[in-house]
Amino acid sequence: FVVSPFIRALFPENLEAEKRGRPSTASSKIKKQANSLVQTLMKCTPHYIRCIKPNETKRPRDWEENRVRHQVEYLGLRENIRVRRAGYAYRRVFNKFLNRYAILTKETWPRWTGEERQGVMHLLNSVHMDQDQFQLGKTKVFIKAPESLFLLEEMRERKYNGYARVIQKAWRKHIAVRKYVKMREEASDVLLNKKERRRNSINRNFVGDYLGTENHPEIRQFVGRRERIDFADVVVKFDRRFKTTKRDLILTPKFLYLIGREKVKQGPDKGQIQEVLKRKIELNKIQSVSLSTLQDDFFTVHEDEYDSVLQSVFKTEFLSLLVKRYQEKTQKKLPLKFNNLLEFKVKKGGWGPFNSSGSRQIQFQVGQGDEAVLKPSGKVLQVSIGPGLPKNSSKSPTL
Repeated sequence: FVVSPFIRALFPENLEAEKRGRPSTASSKIKKQANSLVQTLMKCTPHYIRCIKPNETKRPRDWEENRVRHQVEYLGLRENIRVRRAGYAYRRVFNKFLNRYAILTKETWPRWTGEERQGVMHLLNSVHMDQDQFQLGKTKVFIKAPESLFLLEEMRERKYNGYARVIQKAWRKHIAVRKYVKMREEASDVLLNKKERRRNSINRNFVGDYLGTENHPEIRQFVGRRERIDFADVVVKFDRRFKTTKRDLILTPKFLYLIGREKVKQGPDKGQIQEVLKRKIELNKIQSVSLSTLQDDFFTVHEDEYDSVLQSVFKTEFLSLLVKRYQEKTQKKLPLKFNNLLEFKVKKGGWGPFNSSGSRQIQFQVGQGDEAVLKPSGKVLQVSIGPGLPKNSSKSPTL
């Protein structure tokens, strides 16, 4: 049997050999050649040259900025530039290395006093860099891998961020102190020469939100989502019979809220206590605020429908904010009335002599001590309290 030379050229394998396996295919040859190429490349140190096509016209000095920017971004040149800007050139002179990374340790910041070579060694040891990742020459430090230099750069960035936060914190504290000093001065001017003062009624930090409404969504639900809370505190409210109940008082740039608590009478939550919105007063509908001339904590918010008699130890802070927000809302000054005989309207209720609409009075008189003594009698509430600091006291003495 004679094989044609043409057929033999098509099948170069020795068909007469004892090997009975399948002949190599085109895919197996490609795979073998690719593996051989990879092995050859792994033995080398490759260098890449990236070419950028600046235009489609093939003319000199024709530069399309968007095209070049797109190529720079997708060729990874940004990362290479970041490496070069970070100082990765495989080697760096000792003094330049010290100047750049001196902030990493207290011994090298702001200046290293010893030998430069020892300073470089101290910095490298402080970041726990492996010994095989760097080498010290006579005047330069040699770094093997870019990841090692990135470690130095990241720690340097963290240090600068930490110092920046310290500066920001100090500046915010300074601004806050100035803000609260101004608030205390404004609060002092509101009651200056009009009302006796309590000790430490002004010389204290103004907090504003004494309820922590951010952590109490059951209270925050009554306020608008984007509404800022300027003041929030638990106050004491007096009803038509001068009985006291606690209310959450919240002041925003537009409204004054009074939130109470009631027991659920029916439904799946029967018997549980839940928050209820008692009053929501628009600031521009407030007619005036009445106070006595003594050092008590009473104040009455007058409104067209009925008035609210409240008591709060933070009345000075609240009134200063209310006056400011009222003026911003109405472009007018909030009327503040000072008298030791205050009259207020009550809400119309049910049946009985004390439940009808009308007015009540609060009579203030000088007594003993710093705590108010209350004596209700019919439609009049008598409040006696000891003398406080003079009315012209702009700042209370610290204890």
